[in-house]
Amino acid sequence: MQNGKLNNSQRSALVKLVQNNCERRIAVQKALLHDDLTQITQEVREELDVTGIDEQIACHESMIKELEAEKEKLGFGKYSSNGDTLTGSEARRLVDKRAARRRQEIADMEAEMDRTMSAIWTATELSEVKPMVDEILAGV
Repeated sequence: MQNGKLNNSQRSALVKLVQNNCERRIAVQKALLHDDLTQITQEVREELDVTGIDEQIACHESMIKELEAEKEKLGFGKYSSNGDTLTGSEARRLVDKRAARRRQEIADMEAEMDRTMSAIWTATELSEVKPMVDEILAGV
């Protein structure tokens, strides 16, 4: 760097630093989203009494077909013990609604990374990008 001017090698190094940092933070948020979706789905199962329905099925085999139909109406199909919900169901809507905030945070982080990397490549002075890079790196 000469007189505060960025050369392509410096830009490339800054972009790599920002990209690695952002990608690591995004990966953490995606992992947290996965964990949150599991928890949210379990909460929805409990809220819609799917767990109670599963217990009734085990206790009252004669009611299995009726209870499975009720379970499906709520959005948890016959084989949904793994937490999957049926597309278009109330359960799916609740899970999607509760996970939307985390998905938006991830999208915002990805957009911030793109804006910062683009700014680095168009900058002529280190002083133009230093605050952005510092802000990204401080968010670790």
